[in-house]
Amino acid sequence: MKCRTDQFIHNKEIFDFFINSCSKNQIMVPDLGTPRNIDYRISDFCQIGFRQTLLEFWDNITLYDGKNYEEAATYLTKNYLLNVKNDFQPWNSVITKYFCIKSFHNDFQIEWKKLNDLNEYRNVYDKGYRNRRLINS
Repeated sequence: MKCRTDQFIHNKEIFDFFINSCSKNQIMVPDLGTPRNIDYRISDFCQIGFRQTLLEFWDNITLYDGKNYEEAATYLTKNYLLNVKNDFQPWNSVITKYFCIKSFHNDFQIEWKKLNDLNEYRNVYDKGYRNRRLINS
């Protein structure tokens, strides 16, 4: 598991859930922060995978060249797929090949130690939470 230090995962069976839900070479990520319509954007809140897969993702990060800014979660995923996996297929055809996307609230049961005060972040979080509540009701 690779997880931010300012959050708690309340699902006591998260590792069993991962093993029963995802393939060996996938990384399980929360849906919040993983919009399917933004190429290479995978949440970095919490990632669960087998050791070798996570090491392959995190240990092969190229240094930022300072030329074209990309948001960190996109930069990391793009590097993993294009430079490590050498997979140049369209994003919508590879996202589920490498990532197992599960519910931030229902599956991971993530709680932040302290929510970010930035309005942009809170708006994304609140919108994602409201949408999931509507879908799951």
